[in-house]
Amino acid sequence: MSDLTTTKADAQTLHDRYKDLSKVESDFRTLKHGHLEIRPWHVRSEDNTRAHAFTAILALKIRRRLQQAWEPLNIGASSGRRCFWLILLIRLQFRVG
Repeated sequence: MSDLTTTKADAQTLHDRYKDLSKVESDFRTLKHGHLEIRPWHVRSEDNTRAHAFTAILALKIRRRLQQAWEPLNIGASSGRRCFWLILLIRLQFRVG
């Protein structure tokens, strides 16, 4: 239901924007309570607020890219994270040792 006239937005446009909103809500839940578990950060300056927002969005974008890469392999997020860290640790060991 919307108060927009059909000349401003047709049914498909309204449906698409509603789906976009559900993605934003899902992303917010992911940032705050999901895999990323970003906890409240008490910011006191504009720069700190911007840095917090930038970090949160960057983490979300990385998570989305990894999820897209893992999807064809039928790997879930937790398994994918474990594989990622294992590969990283192996590479670091060979680089350092």
